[in-house]
Amino acid sequence: MNERQEDPLIRQAAVAAVLAPLALAGSAEARTLPQKYTDVRQATKKVCGDCVGRDIRKQGMRLRATRPDGSKSWTHRPPTIKEWHRTIAQMERLKRPVPSYLRRVAVPPAQPPAGVKTAGEVSRGGSSNPMVNPACESGGDPQATGNPGYWGKYQFDADTWTRHGGSPSTYGSASEAEQDRVAARVKYDAWPNC
Repeated sequence: MNERQEDPLIRQAAVAAVLAPLALAGSAEARTLPQKYTDVRQATKKVCGDCVGRDIRKQGMRLRATRPDGSKSWTHRPPTIKEWHRTIAQMERLKRPVPSYLRRVAVPPAQPPAGVKTAGEVSRGGSSNPMVNPACESGGDPQATGNPGYWGKYQFDADTWTRHGGSPSTYGSASEAEQDRVAARVKYDAWPNC
């Protein structure tokens, strides 16, 4: 035989000699990967809860299968060494902190929901009108009677009350909500003292 022609048996023996240690390493690795997976999965679950998904050690890899009648179903098989490594690497990434540029930050709405008082309204004693502070006018009392001729939470006089939509019949007895509505319609500073 010349150098070009090798005996096939010698070639097979050489290949087997090279691959045998790899096969043993693979089988040893195959025995340790499920435990490593379990350890990493538990650590990841402590960090992000249910973000880790299905347990491939217990449930295996899901595959879409077609039955003989043509319908689709799921089937399971044990993970390969490559799938163990990929899954462990994915869980390791989940344990890392989220970069600041990816974090979501709560942004207040442009307009508060109906019925919610803004910080400005609270500081003005509950008024939506920036020109008045009912806490200063009446101590926030919707039935207050201050100086003669002035009444209510905003110390309206009868003329201001009716000019801005208040009913003459309810002047002196209107609800707090109605007083707030009328005060919101006043577009000038009708309250020079507060």
